[in-house]
Amino acid sequence: MMGSWRSFITNELKQGRLPTWNPHQFAGAPLLANFQSATFFPPNLIYLLLPFSIAWTILVIFQPLLASFGMYLLLKSQFKDKNLITNNQILITILPSLAYGFSAWMSVWIEWNIHGFVYALLPFVLLFIHKRKAILIILTISAIIFAGHPQMAFIALTAAALFAAVNHRLKKFLLSAAVALLITSVQWIPAVRYYQEASREQSSSEFTYEKTLLPWGQISQLIVPNYLGNSATGNFRGQANFVETTAYSGIAILGFAIMGLLARNKKQEVKFAVFLLLTIFLFVLPNPFSFLVGKLNIPILSTSVASRWLMLLPLAVTLLAAAGIDRFIELTTSNPTKKARPFPERPGLFSPAVFVFILIAGLWIYALLSPSELRSVSIRNLMIPSAIAGLFLLTLSFRTADPPASAWSASDWRAGRQSVMKILLFSLVVLSIGELILFGWKTMPYTEKNFVYPETPVLEKLQEFSKDGSRFASTDGSVIESNFATYYKLYDLSGYDALYPRRIGELIWVAQNKGQPVADFSRSTVVTPTSPSLTKDNLWNLAGVRWIINKDDLLSEHPGQRSNDLSPDFKLIWEEGKWQIYENLNAFPRAFFIKSGDWIGEGDDVISSSLNLSTSLVSLITPARIVFYQPTKVAIEVSAPADGYLVLTDTFYPGWTATVDGPLAEIVPAFHAFRAVPVSQGNHIVKFSYGSL
Repeated sequence: MMGSWRSFITNELKQGRLPTWNPHQFAGAPLLANFQSATFFPPNLIYLLLPFSIAWTILVIFQPLLASFGMYLLLKSQFKDKNLITNNQILITILPSLAYGFSAWMSVWIEWNIHGFVYALLPFVLLFIHKRKAILIILTISAIIFAGHPQMAFIALTAAALFAAVNHRLKKFLLSAAVALLITSVQWIPAVRYYQEASREQSSSEFTYEKTLLPWGQISQLIVPNYLGNSATGNFRGQANFVETTAYSGIAILGFAIMGLLARNKKQEVKFAVFLLLTIFLFVLPNPFSFLVGKLNIPILSTSVASRWLMLLPLAVTLLAAAGIDRFIELTTSNPTKKARPFPERPGLFSPAVFVFILIAGLWIYALLSPSELRSVSIRNLMIPSAIAGLFLLTLSFRTADPPASAWSASDWRAGRQSVMKILLFSLVVLSIGELILFGWKTMPYTEKNFVYPETPVLEKLQEFSKDGSRFASTDGSVIESNFATYYKLYDLSGYDALYPRRIGELIWVAQNKGQPVADFSRSTVVTPTSPSLTKDNLWNLAGVRWIINKDDLLSEHPGQRSNDLSPDFKLIWEEGKWQIYENLNAFPRAFFIKSGDWIGEGDDVISSSLNLSTSLVSLITPARIVFYQPTKVAIEVSAPADGYLVLTDTFYPGWTATVDGPLAEIVPAFHAFRAVPVSQGNHIVKFSYGSL
C-alpha cells in the first residue's frame, strides 16, 4: 500500500501537482488528507532525487539507524554526569541503543516506511525535552505528525508528555506541542474532515477493541519473539496478530532492565519507564481498564488497535536496561578493597538472574509439554535466547565470585576479573544485537528488485486497455492485491486503508451481500464482488467496470476455455498463459447523461434501486466524452437531450466543485456514491475540480 502511494505521490509532485486525490482506488479517494500519505514528511523528498526502489530501500535501512542514534544521544545525556570511564559510557549507551533501534518491533513495522519513523523520532523528542530545546521539540513533534501514522504519533506524544511531566517540564512541552499542531494543521485538519466522511466509526464485527488486546498467553512473544512461530514462515499459532504483538528487545536487555527497576536510587528515567510500563499494562493487556476503554466507544481511542501501545515497551525496557547496566558497573567497580559477599546477598544482581532463569525455564517446560507438531518450533526458537540468557547469568555469577585460594593477589584477581567481564559483556552485546538482526532478516527478507511491482503481460495489457479511464475487476481467485492499481495507474473500485470514503463502501458491500442492507462491514477493506450475482453485474455495469481479469491454471491445457463465473455478456479479448481479460459489453461509460430518477440522491433506497437496475437503463443514458482527466481536474463534454444530470462515476466527496460552461454548479450524489451535476438540454462543458487539502 505505502509503496504504491509513494510512487503516485512522487509522480504527482514531479508534475507540479499537489497529491490531494487518488483516482485509482475506491473509485477515487482523498490522498493528502490521509495521514499515511506522509506528503509533508521531509525524508520523503529523497523520492524526488533517486529511483523509487533505491529511495525506498534507503529509508527502510535509515529507520533503525536513526532510532539507535536517537536513543544513544538520549542515554548519553541521561548518564553524562556519571563518574564513569569511556568504555563504561559506551556499554551503558551502545547496547540499549542498538537494542532499541533494531528491536523486533522495528523489524515488523519497518517495511511500511512510516511507523518506524515515529518510533525513531521519539527518543529525539525526549532528548530535546531534557535539554530544554523548544525549537527542536517543535520541529521533532511536527516531524512525528508528518511521518504518517496518527495513532503512533498520538502514542509517541503521550509518552513525551509523560516524560515532560516526570521532569517537571510539562507546560513548556504543551506549548511546544501546540505550536507543532499549528504547523501541521495542513495535514491534520483535512484528516479530521476525511475521518468524518469515512467509515472508521462504523460498527464492524471484523474489529472490536477487545480483539486487539494482547492475550495473556501470548506474552511469551515479548520474551522469545518466535516462540509461537513466525508469520513469515507460516507457522505462527498465536491468537492475536503477530505484527501487532511483537516488541522484543533481547533477553539480556530484559535482565538488565529488571536490575534497573530494582535499583535503590530511582533516577528520573527509571520513574518514567515505570509509568510507561503501567500505561502499556492498562492499554494492551486484558484488564478492567482496557475493557472499559473498548465499551466506552471513545472516538479514535476505542476504534484503534490497543496492542500498538507496545511501541512504548522497547523504550521502557531499554531505559531501564541502561540504568541496570549502570548499576551493574557500580557493583563491579565499587569497594575494591572489600571482600565480595555471597551471591544471594546481592539483590541487585541476584533477582534479575532468578527472573531470567524462571522465564526461560518456564518457556522450556511449556515447550516440552506441547504437542509434537508445536514442540519443535518452540524449542528451535528457544535456542538462541537461552544461550544469551546463559551468558547473562554467567556474567552476573562471575561478578559475584570470590577470589580463589591461590597465590594471586587481590589486585591481580580484580584485574583479571575485569578483563573477563569485558569479554563477557562484549559477547552479550554481539549476541543480543545479532539475534535481533536475525529476527529482522527472518521477518522481512530483502528480495530481488524485479519482484517489486513486476511488469507482467496481463498488467501491461490491462494498462493498454484502461487508457480511457475504464475500470477493471477480477473473477474469484484472480484478484490483484489491494491498492496495486495505484502503482500501475489502473482504476479500481476496491482498496485497503484505515480510512476510505464511506459512501463507496456502503454501495459495494451491499452489492457484495446481493442487494441486502449491510449494517456490519469492514472499516478498512473494500472488495469488489467476484461471485456471480445480479447485483455484482449491475455494480460492475454502473461503475464502468469494463475489463475483467481471470486466472485459470488449466488454460495451458484448454486454451480459450471461458470462465464459468462470466455470462456471454463478457467477451474474451485476450489470453496468455494462465491469464485472460474479458470485456464487459454492458459497462456504462465513466461519464454519461441521465434524466432525473430514483438514482439521483443517497440512502438505502437509492442503493437498492441502483443495484437492481435493469440493463434497459443503458438505453436511457447518453454517453458523455471525457476530454481531460487528471486526479484533481476533469473536463467532460455532454450533449443533453433534455434537462437532467451529468453523472461521473467517481466518488462523491466534499471538496469537489463543478462548473457548467463557466458558472459554478451544484454537485449532488448519484447512485448514492457518485457525482452528478444538473444540466439543461443542449451541449455543455462540465468541469470538476478538487481544491481541498
